[in-house]
Amino acid sequence: MLRWLSRNFLVDLGSYKTVVYSVDEGIVFNEPTCLAFRRERGKEVLVTCGLEALECLGRAPEGIEVVFPVKNGVIVNFKAAQVYLQRVFDRLGKSFIFPHANRIYVVVPSFLSDVEKRTFIDLFGEFGKTVKLVPSSLANAIGANLRSYSSKATLIVDIGGGKTEIVVLSLTDVVFMSSLRIGGISFDEALVNFIKREFLFQIGELTAEQIKKSTLSLVAELDTTATQVRGMNLESGLPASIALSSHDLRMAVFDLINLIKQSILMVLESSPPELAGDIVSSGINLVGGGAYLRGLSEYLERELQVKTQVIKNAHIVSICGLAKIFSEPELHQLVA
Repeated sequence: MLRWLSRNFLVDLGSYKTVVYSVDEGIVFNEPTCLAFRRERGKEVLVTCGLEALECLGRAPEGIEVVFPVKNGVIVNFKAAQVYLQRVFDRLGKSFIFPHANRIYVVVPSFLSDVEKRTFIDLFGEFGKTVKLVPSSLANAIGANLRSYSSKATLIVDIGGGKTEIVVLSLTDVVFMSSLRIGGISFDEALVNFIKREFLFQIGELTAEQIKKSTLSLVAELDTTATQVRGMNLESGLPASIALSSHDLRMAVFDLINLIKQSILMVLESSPPELAGDIVSSGINLVGGGAYLRGLSEYLERELQVKTQVIKNAHIVSICGLAKIFSEPELHQLVA
């Protein structure tokens, strides 16, 4: 019990996945941000959460609902988020007698309004004595070792599950930022809709995510062979399989990728010439789970004529940044 009182947690409560880092133990939780509920006598009863809940998508019997409490980086279902975090911290050994950890640092989208920030503070205030919110732009820059104390500009593109942030940093501060409320979940939805429209074939969101990772390529040079996908033929209403190529999948997500490209271009064009020159020199840095889309860095580099790289451990860069902020006293002032 006393051990819990001294524990400090760093949390990325994402639209698709939640990562919890214990200062003493490292990453202790890394699962989807979702819950499965069953309705009994007019009340919602929790069935499971995390990975088990995600696996219920498209498979659960009637009466089971899968809920995602965070959408586009914003808490949209406060009650479900409470239940989710309660279950997460219960797994980590939280005592019911001593309900609070010591400190919790939470990475949040840089574009949040004051009201949306307050929602995060209220939510995590139930689990930590002290709650600090850290903008993702800052966490990413520190986690990727891109935060510079000079006037040279750095551009970071963070593609998460539900949002994309494009940030220019100079002298440790955000100079310019653009955000899109699209991300990896949007790509999955685009694949489902495109295949339904073009092939009269229905697949589930989990299948869409699998083929996004295994088959989708944003440049023809990296195309893989066509993959067989199982689903339902909407003309016959029967289970069937269909062959999908990288080209098919590329067309499905093209509009979303183009939006990201155009937003990066807008940021470059809106930046002062000196800063834009720095970015052209140092390049574009991709972080977040979406950074791993096959061919994304090559596509952006070709289209924008700016060197583009995927940062090492792109999917957990923000948590790495929180860990540095927490452990290095000179960085504490950044979240005061």
